[in-house]
Amino acid sequence: MSGLRVNQDPVCCRICWVDYNFAMFLFASWLESWTFKGRQRRFERDLQKEYSWIFEKFDARIVPKKRYRQVLDYVEATVAVGDLLFEFVRGHADFHVNVAPSHSPNDWLEFGQAIDLARDAELTQKPPIQMSDFQRLFEANLERLKVYFSKEEYDRFKRWRNLPINLLNHPNSW
Repeated sequence: MSGLRVNQDPVCCRICWVDYNFAMFLFASWLESWTFKGRQRRFERDLQKEYSWIFEKFDARIVPKKRYRQVLDYVEATVAVGDLLFEFVRGHADFHVNVAPSHSPNDWLEFGQAIDLARDAELTQKPPIQMSDFQRLFEANLERLKVYFSKEEYDRFKRWRNLPINLLNHPNSW
């Protein structure tokens, strides 16, 4: 019988175990950057550095994230500002922000779309907002977003948003 024979010598097994643990000790910090926690921490630090104004001026805080399945190099972090949640998503040459109310945390809207809805503007296909415009748009529209996403208003707006488009265009037909 040919094949690989495993050495079951207890001394050899202990040496291998020590070598493995020593290697993990040496390279753990390097390996961490490729793990979920490492990427998540790095992205959250980047947000706190690049968007420090939102944390200082608006008392924002990062919401702890449960582990999620990462696709390619995408990473996301949720930042709470009052009763609003802002989900920053970066990866694969993409960087954008989504918004949701804290009372409905899975009902994300793209930031530009949320601004249009809060302004009661007509929804049209527009290019996504540039992150360089984020601070200006955030500060100019925060109060509108708070009203739009408030529990009382949002439930009403959400019902209208979910109606079939033909009913919205012809409200007397129902």
